[in-house]
Amino acid sequence: MRTVMSSRPSTNFVFCWTLLFSLVCNPVNAANEINKNESIDDSPQYLRRKLDTSSLRPQPRIINGDDVESDRYPYFSLMYGQAMCGAVLIGPRLVLSAAHCANAASQFRVGAWNGVTDGVQIDIQSKIVHESYTPSRFDHDIVLFQLQSEAPYEYIRLQKEKVSGGKMTVIGFGDTDSSSRLALASTLQEVELEYVDNETCDQGHGGRGDVMDDMMCAASKGKDSCIGDSGGPLILRGDTAADDRLVGLVSWGRGCALDGYPGVYTRVSHFYEWIEETACTNFPDDVPSYMNCNLILGLPTETPTIAPIEMPPSYFPIDMPSDMPSETPTVTMTPTANATAAFPDIEIIAWTPKEKLGLCQGDCDSDSECITGLKCFQRQKEIPETYLVPGCGDPRGLDLNVDICYNASVSNDRST
Repeated sequence: MRTVMSSRPSTNFVFCWTLLFSLVCNPVNAANEINKNESIDDSPQYLRRKLDTSSLRPQPRIINGDDVESDRYPYFSLMYGQAMCGAVLIGPRLVLSAAHCANAASQFRVGAWNGVTDGVQIDIQSKIVHESYTPSRFDHDIVLFQLQSEAPYEYIRLQKEKVSGGKMTVIGFGDTDSSSRLALASTLQEVELEYVDNETCDQGHGGRGDVMDDMMCAASKGKDSCIGDSGGPLILRGDTAADDRLVGLVSWGRGCALDGYPGVYTRVSHFYEWIEETACTNFPDDVPSYMNCNLILGLPTETPTIAPIEMPPSYFPIDMPSDMPSETPTVTMTPTANATAAFPDIEIIAWTPKEKLGLCQGDCDSDSECITGLKCFQRQKEIPETYLVPGCGDPRGLDLNVDICYNASVSNDRST
């Protein structure tokens, strides 16, 4: 139920709630219709323009959208009780919606797609409405819910950065008819809208400051969200659900899909810190991993402990310079007194060689970097506790991470 502002401030919510309450008692499909002869005229708190909707032709979708592909938006959630509202899963047990939908139902249908009775039903455990929510102006129109159990669906990630242009998608089961009839969708609908800047949007709604900084607007000719879509997600659509980002929540509008009257949405980026802080403070075990609760709550950040590498007693590490050039010059290891002429000197040709490496040359990462017939000897893995390269000179002093090309048929027994 996106709220459609009316000329009767005192009964606006009564119209919205009772209108959709009547639908709860009857199966909802595309044929469900009810007359919504809502007068639209001047009002100090609501409409600023007189509009005549009687001559508008019915539109076939959300308004004028398309059926959603099965499971494309697994995070979509539906409230279907005293009223109908959309919502969005933002964590395994966390759901966002519009504050004016806070009492729409006692449970969510998460993952709803094929009808308003679809999805997994999960009861609401608790909810937190934004402390500054103003019903008369729909200011701070946001509420955070905690579910009693985890939803078996993928949740959407919040867009932290402010959106200032481009195309977005809104989804919902709400009114598909922009005329005076109410016709709810039989399957989840989606429609693509264009961003409208706040100044232009506010002028369209009368230029009296109704569109505030915590709101954003979107519209396309003949397309819109409508009654029943309130609280549903406005998203930046990616290639998959995992790539989608939540940017808004359906909040309010004047009429549906009327030229010059963009739909108004709760701007998620404006409330990112509130969402993060509220979730971390009240539901820390349910907060998605990309939110930093330790930082929010002032807790110490754990620094991972890295175990030191134990070097064999016969070798010592090489101190590598911090300003190592990208192309390292050839380094020839001088054979020790214990090495014999039968074992060629080890040469470090480069850390990332461009040419194939020969016998006793490194540093290789795989056999493909060695010339034909040779293999890359992984010194830390293949002969534990010795790190000697078969058929090559003494590698004493050579860092253990350096791997060398060698002849696999040569024995490592240096006593012969």
